[in-house]
Amino acid sequence: MLERKADYPRAIAEILKVRAGITNSPAFLDSAGFIYARSGDAANARKYLAELEDWKGKGYAVRVGIAQIHVGLHEYDLALDEFEQALAKGETVSQLLSDPTLDDLRPLPRFQTLLQKAGLKK
Repeated sequence: MLERKADYPRAIAEILKVRAGITNSPAFLDSAGFIYARSGDAANARKYLAELEDWKGKGYAVRVGIAQIHVGLHEYDLALDEFEQALAKGETVSQLLSDPTLDDLRPLPRFQTLLQKAGLKK
């Protein structure tokens, strides 16, 4: 919520606190990467992106998280590529309908097509 208010320093501090106790899971890597990206710290965002790519290589379903970081970096085509791959691999994409971090994608025809493919739009 803090990132929606552009309070990036506090948002980063909060997400890092949450991540501090997590070692063997990709949980919250996407949120951290997104917040860093929107704060203008692309280097740290890309570190989290690389971590998620490592988890993906281990077989974890993290494509949606990778997409979220790409959205934060304003790399919309890459984000949509990941969402499409996530859908093809059977990952949950229901957040496409309501996640406010994806608002920049909503007007894009490719996003609307993705919603249809996911059965989230008639």
